[in-house]
Amino acid sequence: MNKEQKTMDPSRYPSYTEEDSAASGRRLNEILKVLKKHHLTSGLTPVKLREILEDLGPTYVKLGQIMSMRSDMLPEVYCQELTRLRTDVIPMPYETAVSIIESELQRPVSDIFSSIEQTPLGSASIAQVHPAQLKDGTKVVLKVQRPAIQKTMENDIRLLKKASGILKLTLGTKNLIDFHTILDELWETTREEIDFEKEAANLDLFYANQKEIAYTTCPVVYHELTTPRLLVMDYIDGIQIDHIEELKSLGYDMTEIGEKTAENYCKQILEDGFFHADPHPGNLWISKGQIAWLDLGMAGHLSSNTKLLLRKAITALLENDIYSLKNVLLAFAEPQERVNHARLYTDIDDIVSKYVSMDFGTMRLGDLIERLLQLVKDHRLAITPDVTLLARSMITIEGTLSACAPDVNLLRILSVHMSNLLIHELDARHILKHKGRQVYTSLDKSLNIPAQLSDLLNIIKNGPAERRRFVDLELCQLNRLYVHALAQYNRTLIQRNRLLKELSFKPELLDTLDIWDMQLASFGKDVIKSRREFADQLNELIRDIHSHLSGGREELVIRYEPNTEENELEAALKRSRETDLRQRTTMAGPHRDDLSFVVNGIDIRRFGSQGQQRTAALSLKLAEIELVKKLVKDYPVLLLDDVLSELDSRRQEHLLSGIKHIQTIITCTGLDDLVTHSFHIDRVFQIVNGTVKEEN
Repeated sequence: MNKEQKTMDPSRYPSYTEEDSAASGRRLNEILKVLKKHHLTSGLTPVKLREILEDLGPTYVKLGQIMSMRSDMLPEVYCQELTRLRTDVIPMPYETAVSIIESELQRPVSDIFSSIEQTPLGSASIAQVHPAQLKDGTKVVLKVQRPAIQKTMENDIRLLKKASGILKLTLGTKNLIDFHTILDELWETTREEIDFEKEAANLDLFYANQKEIAYTTCPVVYHELTTPRLLVMDYIDGIQIDHIEELKSLGYDMTEIGEKTAENYCKQILEDGFFHADPHPGNLWISKGQIAWLDLGMAGHLSSNTKLLLRKAITALLENDIYSLKNVLLAFAEPQERVNHARLYTDIDDIVSKYVSMDFGTMRLGDLIERLLQLVKDHRLAITPDVTLLARSMITIEGTLSACAPDVNLLRILSVHMSNLLIHELDARHILKHKGRQVYTSLDKSLNIPAQLSDLLNIIKNGPAERRRFVDLELCQLNRLYVHALAQYNRTLIQRNRLLKELSFKPELLDTLDIWDMQLASFGKDVIKSRREFADQLNELIRDIHSHLSGGREELVIRYEPNTEENELEAALKRSRETDLRQRTTMAGPHRDDLSFVVNGIDIRRFGSQGQQRTAALSLKLAEIELVKKLVKDYPVLLLDDVLSELDSRRQEHLLSGIKHIQTIITCTGLDDLVTHSFHIDRVFQIVNGTVKEEN
């Protein structure tokens, strides 16, 4: 269905009768009574929304549960409150449950079960659960679907679909909630959850994925006794994972339980691509030395591409790679309107800068995910349900771990698991397995996601981190003294940030901050000086190059924008000390420098056209080549990786004419006439379906 289409697709919803119409009218009156009861005229709060949904019944409780997983649509405060929705309802009579069981199995319960406990283990909106015993004495659990629940939910969904516009106004949400998207999801989710054979299939897949993991289990399904309305599975006798004192009294180590739970969850999302989507404490039990994952009614599936993107996102966070993180977000999401890339980079930088200087022990993945989901929502990026389901699941599992094993850090275990996985996939046994951030630098090349633009253009469009990276890479190749100064600066910066965090617990160390400030200022001075000289050298070359490329219409100036001047760095550190102590990170210094690209007085990072940015990027590359020749006395080998696809024919011609005297390796999707006529080509290789063929 087209996103803009607001009419109901009949093929996706049940048929509609006159009887249904009458039922809908009655239901609408019930809804209005509930809304009046909760005084909607006085405004809508998260608590009031939850209470309304609970009073409206099972369909609306399920609707609220779906909304709680959609932080990209709904403010986080609403999502948090909706996670508290009461799922327990008044149990249906035991006789009714027995009648349903016999109807599904087509025989008396006494033929199959020696006993069924009358008191249910739990009673929810869709089904209730009864312990039972087979004739051979085996303990099982019976999940019995409520009578007519499917019809009830069908009618409610149909009514909601027709009245979604009215509900927006009535509830006072306006554009706060995208009811059409949520209702489509509700219907799909409902069809999945009401069919217990689907849940049985989830249990089978989960069991198959974890069968080699000695400490993990889940209920085994009795398929011969399972139908769309009845699920029969193993009875798992155990203790809920957050019953800490009870578990400790039996000799269990809660830290070990937490670490193994986290490790298995990481396996689910990074390897299996099939994960438990609702891992709250009630669904995690400890039974006979194993972690039992219960209730697979809500499970998530991740494609190979999504798993790859997830790894890339974690890598980008750990490396402070804002460029890659932005690309991952855009790969996960579909922009609903034109993306303001400059603002997006700034917002990502603000988020990542808070976490990059933290050690793993203080990082909380849930907080980070919630901030990223808010960013997605602010920038009108629509992300797929499987991604939002994963995000909420990760927040839930971290909350569960915090309750039972607070010393276990999910991000730390996630990073180590991923690094080990990458090493295994690369079959690189000679690579040392390091924990933490260091492993990612060497392994990142194994991951690949489509970049939005070429690296050249990204230098202009992306955030300050990308431009600092460009400067650092160039200077590290050209100036050995810069390599030393930058390495020492970064090492000192890390130590200073660690001290800022420790001061909350060890205020007596405050006097040592002056020592780190002196060292940081000493090394930072050399970094700033070298970067300024580099910008000046580029400017000497880039003016004429850019003027030629633009037909004499534009003048390009590169401006170095230091966070502070080299002789004022120590004073700047003292001025920002109060902020640093509050933020627990260093806010002043060359690690926050930037470059600006000014064309005819306009900063093209933010206000330049696509054509201006492309031309400036091309000028920068040509100036970079000439600078290397000037300093090293020889031209570099130039690699152009699919750059031509990012340039129009005029810019392609200018680029190729400017590099005829340089040894160049070009990758492109096709060998067009422009390349053929512009170069004397030594060798051409054609790659088709992974097969390399030399053409000349």
